[in-house]
Amino acid sequence: MAKRTHTFTMKFKMDNAAFYGEDGAFRPDVEICRILGELRQRIQAMGNNPACRYPTMDENGNVIGEAKIT
Repeated sequence: MAKRTHTFTMKFKMDNAAFYGEDGAFRPDVEICRILGELRQRIQAMGNNPACRYPTMDENGNVIGEAKIT
């Protein structure tokens, strides 16, 4: 039996206030880490489900993209 290839892809836009500091400077590190932490919990909760889509949301609740396993 041929082995299937699976892919994890994550893509989101970083053009809103969640990715900028109070001084207006682009500071994506904190928000990216927050999104990755939330995503880790959601993936773990799903268990071994090899084909899933996870919408990604910024700290303000806006859907900014998705992560998917195909």
